[in-house]
Amino acid sequence: MSTIDPSVSRRISQVFSSKNLKMLDAPVSGGQTGAEAGTLSIMVGGDEAVFNECLDVFKAMGKNISYCGPSGNGAIVKIINNLLAAVQLVASAEALSVGVKAGVDLKVLADIIGNSSGQNSFIKGYGPAKAFKGDFEPGFTVDLMYKDLGIAMNLANEQGAPLLMGALTYQFYLYAKSAGLGKKDISIATKMFEDLMNIKLRF
Repeated sequence: MSTIDPSVSRRISQVFSSKNLKMLDAPVSGGQTGAEAGTLSIMVGGDEAVFNECLDVFKAMGKNISYCGPSGNGAIVKIINNLLAAVQLVASAEALSVGVKAGVDLKVLADIIGNSSGQNSFIKGYGPAKAFKGDFEPGFTVDLMYKDLGIAMNLANEQGAPLLMGALTYQFYLYAKSAGLGKKDISIATKMFEDLMNIKLRF
């Protein structure tokens, strides 16, 4: 259930299969809160019959359980989800900072964008719940997101797929790590833009 390189999941599955053992890769999304509440999203790769055998176990831990296809596909879906979440967070922090710098109240921006075409889970939920209150304790750490973005970079390279926004976001989180922020929540991106633009993203 760890978020690891999909190719590693597939190699482990092949070894297990050679010994007549069954394996599913089943990374999760939803964080500590989702784990405690039993509402995790679980993305499962492997043999579908084995998935069906284990469905009751997954239902005890999560709410949104999805079969994603062959071995490694659960890991791929999780990595793509985290890639998109990371890009959205950094882009949102940057865009909101420009708006505040130009004189618009952050809550006005967040409320309107949260109901417009720029909406995303950071602006609608995670930002107001944590970052916009100045709470940068994890949560999900910069170190972990950097690790996941590294896996996304590897996946894209294996597929010969250019990763433009993802690569820039990967470098952004490397910058955060090098600034000593690796143990902070990924939403520390908002604080970094606050410092860069001499504004506050708070309400």
